[in-house]
Amino acid sequence: QKKGYCAIGSVKSNIGHLDAAAGVVGLIKTILAIKNRAIPSTLHFETPNPDINFNDSPFYVNSKLSEWGSDGIPRRAGVNAFGFGGTNGTLAFRRAG
Repeated sequence: QKKGYCAIGSVKSNIGHLDAAAGVVGLIKTILAIKNRAIPSTLHFETPNPDINFNDSPFYVNSKLSEWGSDGIPRRAGVNAFGFGGTNGTLAFRRAG
């Protein structure tokens, strides 16, 4: 029932096309986010794709560096690189609460 509590982002906006390295770079970015307790921004994001209904989903695009509180709940993150050659490294960070 909750909405907008899971930030998503990409390494492509920070570094560019990484091909097969996208997954490991996404993992490194995620480890740094956990270590620094901050959710990194998705650079150059302006408006979401109109075909994605973010309003009724648990996801939102994190457009600025955000503190990543835990409220005693473990921080959770996921990484995928399902694109051709791993070009689409995507990250998801769950907010506490």
